[in-house]
Amino acid sequence: LRQFLEYATATGTPAQSTTYTDWVRTEKAAGRRHPNLASAQKHFVLWNSALRAARKGSANVTSPEFFLYSPQWEVDARAQLLEGDFTLLAGSRIVTNWRPGTDPESDARKRYLEKRAELVSSRAIVDSSDGSIVTRNVTFDSSSAALLIVLGRPGVGRNEWVDEGGQSFGEWDDTVVDLEDTDSTE
Repeated sequence: LRQFLEYATATGTPAQSTTYTDWVRTEKAAGRRHPNLASAQKHFVLWNSALRAARKGSANVTSPEFFLYSPQWEVDARAQLLEGDFTLLAGSRIVTNWRPGTDPESDARKRYLEKRAELVSSRAIVDSSDGSIVTRNVTFDSSSAALLIVLGRPGVGRNEWVDEGGQSFGEWDDTVVDLEDTDSTE
Protein backbone atom coordinates (compact mmCIF):
# COMPACT_ATOMS: atom_id res chain seq x y z
CA LEU A 1 0.00 0.00 0.00
CA ARG A 2 2.77 2.44 0.91
CA GLN A 3 4.48 1.96 -2.50
CA PHE A 4 1.19 2.46 -4.34
CA LEU A 5 0.38 5.65 -2.42
CA GLU A 6 3.91 7.05 -2.81
CA TYR A 7 3.74 6.44 -6.56
CA ALA A 8 0.24 7.91 -6.86
CA THR A 9 1.25 10.98 -4.88
CA ALA A 10 4.61 11.46 -6.63
CA THR A 11 3.08 11.28 -10.12
CA GLY A 12 -0.08 13.22 -9.31
CA THR A 13 -1.00 16.63 -10.66
CA PRO A 14 -2.15 19.32 -8.19
CA ALA A 15 -5.76 18.28 -8.89
CA GLN A 16 -4.89 14.66 -8.08
CA SER A 17 -3.13 15.72 -4.88
CA THR A 18 -6.28 17.52 -3.78
CA THR A 19 -8.30 14.44 -4.61
CA TYR A 20 -5.78 12.29 -2.72
CA THR A 21 -6.06 14.58 0.31
CA ASP A 22 -9.87 14.34 0.17
CA TRP A 23 -9.60 10.55 0.00
CA VAL A 24 -7.34 10.41 3.07
CA ARG A 25 -9.77 12.68 4.94
CA THR A 26 -12.67 10.35 3.99
CA GLU A 27 -10.73 7.28 5.16
CA LYS A 28 -9.96 8.90 8.52
CA ALA A 29 -13.58 10.02 8.96
CA ALA A 30 -14.65 6.41 8.39
CA GLY A 31 -12.38 5.37 11.26
CA ARG A 32 -9.79 3.65 9.10
CA ARG A 33 -6.43 4.60 10.56
CA HIS A 34 -4.49 2.73 7.88
CA PRO A 35 -6.26 2.76 4.49
CA ASN A 36 -6.05 -0.55 2.67
CA LEU A 37 -4.76 -1.13 -0.86
CA ALA A 38 -8.20 -1.96 -2.29
CA SER A 39 -9.57 1.37 -1.08
CA ALA A 40 -6.61 3.27 -2.54
CA GLN A 41 -6.85 1.52 -5.90
CA LYS A 42 -10.62 2.08 -6.09
CA HIS A 43 -10.13 5.78 -5.40
CA PHE A 44 -7.46 6.24 -8.06
CA VAL A 45 -9.36 4.14 -10.64
CA LEU A 46 -12.37 6.41 -10.11
CA TRP A 47 -10.10 9.46 -10.46
CA ASN A 48 -8.61 8.15 -13.72
CA SER A 49 -12.11 7.40 -15.06
CA ALA A 50 -13.18 10.97 -14.29
CA LEU A 51 -10.05 12.33 -15.98
CA ARG A 52 -10.75 10.23 -19.13
CA ALA A 53 -14.35 11.48 -19.20
CA ALA A 54 -13.12 15.07 -18.94
CA ARG A 55 -10.73 14.48 -21.83
CA LYS A 56 -13.57 13.10 -23.97
CA GLY A 57 -15.39 16.37 -23.36
CA SER A 58 -12.38 18.25 -24.74
CA ALA A 59 -12.80 17.37 -28.41
CA ASN A 60 -10.81 20.47 -29.35
CA VAL A 61 -7.60 19.02 -27.83
CA THR A 62 -5.41 17.13 -30.29
CA SER A 63 -2.26 15.52 -28.99
CA PRO A 64 0.99 15.19 -30.85
CA GLU A 65 2.08 11.69 -31.80
CA PHE A 66 3.96 9.80 -29.11
CA PHE A 67 6.53 7.10 -29.81
CA LEU A 68 7.98 3.93 -28.31
CA TYR A 69 11.11 2.75 -30.10
CA SER A 70 13.30 -0.22 -29.21
CA PRO A 71 15.60 -1.67 -31.88
CA GLN A 72 16.54 -4.50 -29.51
CA TRP A 73 12.92 -5.70 -29.43
CA GLU A 74 12.08 -4.54 -32.99
CA VAL A 75 9.49 -2.10 -31.67
CA ASP A 76 8.54 1.07 -33.52
CA ALA A 77 5.13 2.20 -32.28
CA ARG A 78 3.13 5.42 -32.53
CA ALA A 79 0.17 6.54 -30.46
CA GLN A 80 -1.99 9.61 -30.04
CA LEU A 81 -4.76 10.83 -27.77
CA LEU A 82 -7.81 10.82 -30.08
CA GLU A 83 -11.22 11.92 -28.79
CA GLY A 84 -10.07 11.29 -25.24
CA ASP A 85 -8.77 7.75 -25.85
CA PHE A 86 -5.11 6.73 -25.90
CA THR A 87 -4.88 5.20 -29.39
CA LEU A 88 -2.18 2.92 -30.77
CA LEU A 89 -1.87 3.84 -34.44
CA ALA A 90 -2.07 1.49 -37.41
CA GLY A 91 1.31 0.52 -38.81
CA SER A 92 2.99 0.29 -35.42
CA ARG A 93 5.47 -2.58 -35.00
CA ILE A 94 5.17 -4.30 -31.60
CA VAL A 95 6.70 -7.31 -29.79
CA THR A 96 5.42 -10.75 -30.68
CA ASN A 97 5.68 -12.26 -27.18
CA TRP A 98 5.74 -11.53 -23.47
CA ARG A 99 9.17 -10.13 -22.64
CA PRO A 100 11.66 -12.68 -21.22
CA GLY A 101 12.78 -11.94 -17.68
CA THR A 102 9.39 -10.49 -16.70
CA ASP A 103 7.40 -12.42 -14.10
CA PRO A 104 5.47 -15.08 -16.06
CA GLU A 105 2.84 -15.42 -13.29
CA SER A 106 1.99 -11.72 -12.95
CA ASP A 107 -1.45 -10.16 -13.42
CA ALA A 108 0.12 -7.95 -16.09
CA ARG A 109 1.08 -11.02 -18.13
CA LYS A 110 -2.47 -12.37 -17.86
CA ARG A 111 -3.88 -9.01 -19.06
CA TYR A 112 -1.32 -8.99 -21.88
CA LEU A 113 -2.21 -12.50 -23.06
CA GLU A 114 -5.97 -11.82 -22.95
CA LYS A 115 -5.78 -8.47 -24.75
CA ARG A 116 -3.26 -9.71 -27.33
CA ALA A 117 -5.41 -12.77 -28.12
CA GLU A 118 -8.43 -10.48 -28.59
CA LEU A 119 -6.46 -8.17 -30.92
CA VAL A 120 -5.01 -11.06 -32.96
CA SER A 121 -8.47 -12.67 -33.24
CA SER A 122 -9.97 -9.42 -34.57
CA ARG A 123 -6.97 -9.03 -36.93
CA ALA A 124 -6.00 -5.71 -35.31
CA ILE A 125 -2.58 -7.34 -34.82
CA VAL A 126 -1.06 -9.52 -37.51
CA ASP A 127 1.95 -11.71 -36.76
CA SER A 128 4.46 -12.45 -39.49
CA SER A 129 8.05 -13.57 -39.81
CA ASP A 130 9.00 -9.86 -39.60
CA GLY A 131 7.21 -9.36 -36.27
CA SER A 132 3.80 -8.08 -35.24
CA ILE A 133 2.08 -5.17 -36.96
CA VAL A 134 -0.96 -3.20 -35.80
CA THR A 135 -3.36 -3.11 -38.78
CA ARG A 136 -5.86 -0.53 -37.49
CA ASN A 137 -6.02 2.08 -34.76
CA VAL A 138 -6.64 0.45 -31.36
CA THR A 139 -7.90 2.38 -28.32
CA PHE A 140 -6.74 1.67 -24.77
CA ASP A 141 -7.90 2.82 -21.34
CA SER A 142 -4.46 4.25 -20.64
CA SER A 143 -1.01 4.82 -22.07
CA SER A 144 0.27 2.05 -19.75
CA ALA A 145 -2.23 -0.46 -21.16
CA ALA A 146 -0.98 0.35 -24.67
CA LEU A 147 2.64 0.04 -23.51
CA LEU A 148 1.90 -3.43 -22.11
CA ILE A 149 0.82 -4.65 -25.57
CA VAL A 150 3.59 -2.80 -27.44
CA LEU A 151 6.54 -3.88 -25.26
CA GLY A 152 5.21 -7.11 -23.73
CA ARG A 153 5.95 -5.89 -20.21
CA PRO A 154 4.36 -3.55 -17.69
CA GLY A 155 5.53 0.03 -17.41
CA VAL A 156 4.46 3.61 -16.77
CA GLY A 157 3.14 4.75 -20.12
CA ARG A 158 2.94 8.38 -19.00
CA ASN A 159 6.75 8.34 -18.76
CA GLU A 160 7.76 6.00 -21.59
CA TRP A 161 5.71 7.35 -24.51
CA VAL A 162 7.50 10.48 -25.80
CA ASP A 163 6.90 12.96 -28.62
CA GLU A 164 9.45 14.08 -31.24
CA GLY A 165 10.90 16.63 -28.83
CA GLY A 166 11.34 14.11 -26.01
CA GLN A 167 8.40 15.35 -23.91
CA SER A 168 6.60 12.45 -22.22
CA PHE A 169 2.89 11.84 -22.64
CA GLY A 170 2.46 12.56 -18.92
CA GLU A 171 4.18 15.95 -19.18
CA TRP A 172 2.07 16.87 -22.19
CA ASP A 173 -1.13 15.63 -20.52
CA ASP A 174 -0.44 17.59 -17.32
CA THR A 175 0.11 20.74 -19.40
CA VAL A 176 -3.21 20.25 -21.21
CA VAL A 177 -5.08 19.63 -17.94
CA ASP A 178 -3.50 22.79 -16.45
CA LEU A 179 -4.49 24.83 -19.54
CA GLU A 180 -8.07 23.52 -19.41
CA ASP A 181 -8.29 24.44 -15.70
CA THR A 182 -7.02 27.96 -16.53
CA ASP A 183 -9.53 28.35 -19.39
CA SER A 184 -12.47 27.33 -17.22
CA THR A 185 -11.68 29.96 -14.57
CA GLU A 186 -11.64 32.89 -16.99
